Amino acid sequence: MKRILQQTSRRFAVLAASDFLWLLAFFYAGAMVIFSEFSERQLLLTSVLAAVFSLLVFFSLGLYGRDTIYSEQASTSRLLTAGLLDFTVFYFALVVGFKLEQGGRAYLSLFVAVMAGHAAVFAARLLFLKTFNLPFMRRALLVVGCGTRAARFREFVERKLRHEVRILGHLRVTSDEVSGVGTVLSDCSGRDTNFKQLASELGADEIVVALDDQRGMPIDRLLDCKTSGFRVRDDVMFLEDEVGYIDTTVVTAGWFVFRPGFARSEMFLVVKRVFDVVVSLALLFFTLPISAVAATLIKLESHGPIFYRQERVGLDGRLFSVVKFRSMRVDAEKDGPKWAAKKDDRITRIGQILRKSRIDEIPQVLNVLKGDMSFVGPRPERPVFVEELNTELRFYQQRHRLKPGITGWAQINYPYGASIADAREKLSFDLYYVKNASVFLDMLIILQTVRVILFPSGAR
Repeated sequence: MKRILQQTSRRFAVLAASDFLWLLAFFYAGAMVIFSEFSERQLLLTSVLAAVFSLLVFFSLGLYGRDTIYSEQASTSRLLTAGLLDFTVFYFALVVGFKLEQGGRAYLSLFVAVMAGHAAVFAARLLFLKTFNLPFMRRALLVVGCGTRAARFREFVERKLRHEVRILGHLRVTSDEVSGVGTVLSDCSGRDTNFKQLASELGADEIVVALDDQRGMPIDRLLDCKTSGFRVRDDVMFLEDEVGYIDTTVVTAGWFVFRPGFARSEMFLVVKRVFDVVVSLALLFFTLPISAVAATLIKLESHGPIFYRQERVGLDGRLFSVVKFRSMRVDAEKDGPKWAAKKDDRITRIGQILRKSRIDEIPQVLNVLKGDMSFVGPRPERPVFVEELNTELRFYQQRHRLKPGITGWAQINYPYGASIADAREKLSFDLYYVKNASVFLDMLIILQTVRVILFPSGAR
């Protein structure tokens, strides 16, 4: 849990606190009108519970995701969705739970409180966006390294974390053959410099080591910076902590061995299994009408079975048969297995809808009940592709150390994968989950899956 919380920067905590206070203020005002007979304590408790529920809705819709926070368009659409969901839930709570009989006045007050609260949140987020986007509000990084690894790190940071951090520059590690003093630090132009002094002068908050050749690491100078108050991490550790991503192109087996993680307590496995069974039974019951409609449409559109069974690789490489609603033509693989593609002509019209909405995944709860899968875990892949990926990608076999899942860390952080390059990126997220799996992380993933379903990205 500690590692997950490390990903939540102070600015996200500030944003969540701001959202909560604005919602609480307007919900309390609405509650004073709706529940005029309540005591102040009851009004406050009701308002707090409503505000907490709204924050959960915000989180499940991805309103605390980097791509949404820094996009006015995404924030607007998702806040509107959140407002409608909140109003619907609160409305039925008043009708069913409180059996309210005040008529239009109470429901109008509820509508005004919810919409005004969400409007205030939106205005505060605009201010947040303008303020925290200023250069001095972003953490300043000094990168040790000027090679391929440092360039890859810089590209990733500028793509994923450009609103939160800025790179001040790079330091090159070279060998001083004249004086024979070992490693000497200089900037990438070759100018000699004092490492700690330069970090202080530039106002660096952290030093990130991204060297192609670790044998030249200036450990004494890094220790000097560390003991002087600078935070020092390597590029892999930085991305793991900040993004939940383990860069498989540079990480070594030794890094995995000596870093914490991969612990599997009996309690975690028991809780995970109990959760899988309870939620699977509930999901089967509540999705029965949707499943019935999907099955009927599949049968009406084309001949062939409603369900599709396919061999997949599960825990520790064991094979099992996954069950899904059929979304492709019966003869889709007459020429052999191949990756799904954009505008794949093998997918039926109904299949497109089922895939976009993830309804085709519903029958997999039967695999969860059987114990072949879990609700949360790396997505199971076909044996023919696993054999290829084991050859192409280092550490790929390590993703099979946990049961595969219907949803997972890679699914909420990366769009549908349909190539070796996509598989490499998804593996970086899968390895993070396998290394840091916990009940808390599972809950975060399940909440975020709601966002993936409502706002699909890259489904094929």
